[in-house]
Order: sequence, then structure tokens, then C-alpha cells
Amino acid sequence: MMHDFAITENFVVIPDQQVVFKLPTCFGKSPVKYDGEKVSRVSDTFCFHLWNAWESPETDEVVVIGSCMTPADLIFNECDEQLNSMNLEAGMVNRNFLGRKTRYAYLAIAELWPKVSGFAKVDLSTGEVKNHFTRVRTDGEDDGYIMSFVHDEESWKSELQIVNAVTLELEATVKLPSRVPYGFHGTFVNSADMVNQA
Repeated sequence: MMHDFAITENFVVIPDQQVVFKLPTCFGKSPVKYDGEKVSRVSDTFCFHLWNAWESPETDEVVVIGSCMTPADLIFNECDEQLNSMNLEAGMVNRNFLGRKTRYAYLAIAELWPKVSGFAKVDLSTGEVKNHFTRVRTDGEDDGYIMSFVHDEESWKSELQIVNAVTLELEATVKLPSRVPYGFHGTFVNSADMVNQA
């Protein structure tokens, strides 16, 4: 099953995985299934969303970053394994850096699908994760905004939140007249993108 792909200057990366889409078998369940019989070049790994990819001239490798889960069958089957780390999903980098080495990725802190409890900014060089939500003008890679739909299930109110990509502080909210369904993906925008949308 192909859900996402990544590009570099010279390559297109298409994941070859042991996850398949079997609509006739779903009947009230997920149509996405792990197929242990399928032979994959990278076994027991599932990567639904790729964030970016680039070519590393030092190692003559293509580096791909994304939300990868190992082993893949734990995602689609019940498991008693206790997870201590944060579940980060649906990552995005500054799209002006797609296909080139990036330092930062912005992700949703995933709860039980399809719910999300916040944002995280991951420094891909150090592994540092800043989570949750003074503008400092840097014009750097992370100079921009993260926009996300948020829904409060108790009050049944929804809003668009605009978060500073440098500090992860909430800068603005827009109350929405109706709910936006779970699962909508985001994108990275900079100041010029915001002005062009007005």
C-alpha cells in the first residue's frame, strides 16, 4: 500500500511495506492490514507518513525521515506492550526545505487514533523534543507557523489554532462554526504564505 512518498534532488522514495489495503475484509474494521507473508526490503517496519528525505554526500545515502513503527503488526493487532515514549505522527517540515537536509520536524502528539493532544517540535540533529504550544524573528528554517484544527469533545467546540513554529506558543485562535473531522493533515507556512492568504 502506498500512502505517502518523499523526494530528494535526484530520487523519489516510495515505501515498500508489509501493510496492505484489503477493503473486502474490513466490514466494520480497518481496511488497512499487516501482511506478514508479504516480502519487504525493510522488514517489520511501517511508515505511513514521510516528513522529508535528502541525499547525504558524505555517506552516499538517501536519508528518509518519517513516522516509523516497529514491528508493524503491533499497530493493527492488540498488544500488551507498555510504551513509555511519546507517539508522534503526521510530521511536517518547512516545505521550502523539502528534498534537502532539515533540522526541525513538527508533529502531532497522537493519542488513540484519530485523536491528537498537542504539537511537538523535534530537533532531528539532537533528538530533543519540545512539546505543547514572543515571536523571535530569525528567518531560519523554523521561522513560520503551525496551524491546526482543535476540537473539545466535552464542549463540542472547535477552533483553528495558530502556533509559533519557533517557540511553540499559541499566537491566535479562530472559533469555528462547526467541527472539522479528525484526521485532516497539516502543512507548514511562513510569513509570506500567511500574507498571500489574506
